[in-house]
Amino acid sequence: PGSNSSLIESAELAFWVNFEQAPPPASQLYWRAMTLSTFDGLTWRAGEVSPVASPAYPLQGPVYTYTLILEAHDQPWLPALDYPAGDPTGGRYLNDFSLRSPTPVSSRKRYALQAFPQTLAGLEESARVLRANLRLPRHSNPRTQILGRTIATRAKDPAERVRQGVSAMRQANLVYTLNPPTLGQHSADEFLFDSRRGFCEHFSSAFVILMRAAGVPARVVTGYQGGEINPVDGTLIVRQSDAHAWAEVWLAGRGWQRVDPTATSAPRRIEQGISEALPAGEVLPLSLRADFPWLRNLRHRWEALNHGWNQWVLGYNAARQLDFMRAIGLPDADWRQLIILLGSCAAIWMAWLSLRALPRRPRLDPLDRHWQKFCARLKKAGLHREPWEPPSVFAQRAAQALPSQEEEIRRITEEYAILRYGPRRPAPEELALLKTSIDSLK
Repeated sequence: PGSNSSLIESAELAFWVNFEQAPPPASQLYWRAMTLSTFDGLTWRAGEVSPVASPAYPLQGPVYTYTLILEAHDQPWLPALDYPAGDPTGGRYLNDFSLRSPTPVSSRKRYALQAFPQTLAGLEESARVLRANLRLPRHSNPRTQILGRTIATRAKDPAERVRQGVSAMRQANLVYTLNPPTLGQHSADEFLFDSRRGFCEHFSSAFVILMRAAGVPARVVTGYQGGEINPVDGTLIVRQSDAHAWAEVWLAGRGWQRVDPTATSAPRRIEQGISEALPAGEVLPLSLRADFPWLRNLRHRWEALNHGWNQWVLGYNAARQLDFMRAIGLPDADWRQLIILLGSCAAIWMAWLSLRALPRRPRLDPLDRHWQKFCARLKKAGLHREPWEPPSVFAQRAAQALPSQEEEIRRITEEYAILRYGPRRPAPEELALLKTSIDSLK
């Protein structure tokens, strides 16, 4: 608990989403990445999972169809909107409702899925999994475990125990913050009874420990919650700053039910985003601030352009290739025409590069043109100026070689040096005077 709070400072994209219809409300935008059911007293980890051929729940209720483009993150998990169905394109379903890739995602990945938010009613679960989601280390977080056992004594119905657990967290007056204090060995105890300040992982971890102590199977889920609609192209953008953790509890006859303990103290985190959920006075990272509309607009436009490119590249299938050929007037092109087209494009490209590589004569400003004219006149008199030779040295050498024009040479050189190296740009009349002096040189 606490390890994800640093992600909130990152505005990096996690993934893009395109819905075929209107997206679900913000309260349903839970993007599952990992389900964590093993707790050793300090750290939550994924428990034993097994692949399943298809989603392990009935597909019923409203459905949302979407395409997701995932940024590379070098992990095997594939975030998906609860609860996923369809072909994850190289991924596989696990029995904890998550999706996995057989190898870490090391490059941008595109997959299309469906989401059924109301599919878990009547779901069955194995006794082994339920026992695993009740285990707690014996001497871990004793105060939280005592509270959980007290709730179990007061309420026999598991659903009522869940309601009382939520009520207990609400009555604790917990504060949602990006800067929680460092907690020790009994993190849930210290969070619930001492500091009362934490991030989403503290809320979810403490609640799951509380429910397990009350005899209700529970587990932590991590992933992302929410997202931002890009007004430029209508794409839902999910960033690393949307990282979130919530809880699931098992209720017989109803299956695994989502409970978001963070909402007990910061309900606006779910509906309006993290920037609206923080207490007054807490400094927001630049990526979450709304007082730079021009910067947000620029970012939206760049991300829309980037997303359009990704859509084109990742979805460049045979149908899109034919559309492209029709657009350039080759609806029935065979391989010979394609080779000619490719060769022509390559020839044009190489010709353009060759033109760019040709040496170009540097463009001189008026002052340099006058100086070059002056040097050319002295060159006719047998005086060649070396490229490394500064004006003063060249003038001294020229004056010695042409004593009859010494005064004019020194005056022209001095005027040029003042105009070239002075603190301001030469005025037109000063350039005209220098030109007259050079033209009068014999």
